[in-house]
Amino acid sequence: MSTVLVIERDPATASIMQELLEDEGHTVMVCQEAALGFDAVHRGGIDLVVLELWTPTPSFARQCICRMRGDQRTATIPILVCTVDERQLRQWADWLDHRRVHMLVKPFDIDAFVHAVNSALR
Repeated sequence: MSTVLVIERDPATASIMQELLEDEGHTVMVCQEAALGFDAVHRGGIDLVVLELWTPTPSFARQCICRMRGDQRTATIPILVCTVDERQLRQWADWLDHRRVHMLVKPFDIDAFVHAVNSALR
């Protein structure tokens, strides 16, 4: 299937995401630090980035999204932002949508997460 990079600062959440994705047949890489995660994206081989908005801050996540979308090598890689910060997600919804970033509010239903991942990969 696909190689998914999960950038999530909470180890328990990252572990759950990894298990769910692997159960769906994906290869999963987990990074707790956004900077290291985006280095991995630039090395290639990533089909989807699942990004926690607060890893480490929303402004840093936003910068990373801008860098990915501005780089030919990474511009078409789908991004799924997952966050418990629904208010921040609503404030950024137009900005994220314009950059073709998928969004999911935590806590999420397992089926909703799997659906969001599959939708982002289409």
